[in-house]
Amino acid sequence: MIKESDPRLLAESVALGVIGALAAQVFTWALRLCEHFFLIWMAGYRPPGLPEEGGVLKQVIGPHGLILIPLATTLGGLLSGFLVYSFAPEAEGHGTDTVVKAFHRAGGFIRARVAPLKLVASAITIGSGGAAGREGP
Repeated sequence: MIKESDPRLLAESVALGVIGALAAQVFTWALRLCEHFFLIWMAGYRPPGLPEEGGVLKQVIGPHGLILIPLATTLGGLLSGFLVYSFAPEAEGHGTDTVVKAFHRAGGFIRARVAPLKLVASAITIGSGGAAGREGP
């Protein structure tokens, strides 16, 4: 249990929980925005979604069929790769290796731009139909 002498620990825990919840909401919003741009607007494809999240269990294929999906996925991958390798190469991959390397080799230092860039790059990758899951980022 938390001792009376540790109010800072309680405050930090609450702040971390609030920041984590806000970051998750921003990521979900960015993911929906990218999915709408790349898949729905560009490719004319509406993927099936969970009814609890406002989706339907049926996919909707646009007038061009499925031919534009590889184009949308490729464009999303190229854009995501360009952002990561141009602005923060250490943000590539799933992120665990970066944190372990920073802890052991850089005194726990990770540049401040890594987290927002990781959020944007992950939203573009997943939103464009890339092979990733939103649980990872």
